[in-house]
Amino acid sequence: MLTALTGGRLLDPAQGIDQKGTLIIEHGLIKDITFSGPPTKAEVIDVCEHLVVPGFIDLSCRPGSVNARSLASLGQTAASGGFTGVTVLPDTTPPLTDALRLAGLTALARENSPVHLYPIGALSRNLEGKELADMGSLAQAGAYGFSDGEHWPANSQLLFLALKYAGTFEKPLFIHPEDPALAADGLMRESKAATRLGLPAVPAVAEEIA
Repeated sequence: MLTALTGGRLLDPAQGIDQKGTLIIEHGLIKDITFSGPPTKAEVIDVCEHLVVPGFIDLSCRPGSVNARSLASLGQTAASGGFTGVTVLPDTTPPLTDALRLAGLTALARENSPVHLYPIGALSRNLEGKELADMGSLAQAGAYGFSDGEHWPANSQLLFLALKYAGTFEKPLFIHPEDPALAADGLMRESKAATRLGLPAVPAVAEEIA
């Protein structure tokens, strides 16, 4: 059965497409893009005034506990918002600090999540920022990158070594650029709105220094 989404604005930066057209879907998969009319046998869905874009990827997800239920819920929520993939940062419960845990999350996600989950391995042991995690085994287990989640790596030497090792494996680092001493208990960025609302603010320098 063919389905044709017609009249929408098609956006695909990878192919340089930005114009109105028709997206042809067969058995849940994109079959073709056309800028003429829909196939005669297709079910036509008018998406005029809508954008038709590739699936989004969320680069900062925290499912909490690593179990089938939480990963299924994460995947379903992501899919309902137009996300076809999410990265899972390592500050889960338990944290993704070794290859076995990371491989376990990958297997659970494959069985329970309707979207792709991309696990991010720990940058430092136990996310403590004191010594590097076993980045090699994490990479072999399928880590798409390395991070300490919301923990800012204040140890510059550790961060320098992490960048070198990550480059060896051609993996990115996901860094939370915020000096915790300056951010303190801030709830929103420093601004007139923060002052008006009476909320503790995070100064811009907290990110600039990090």
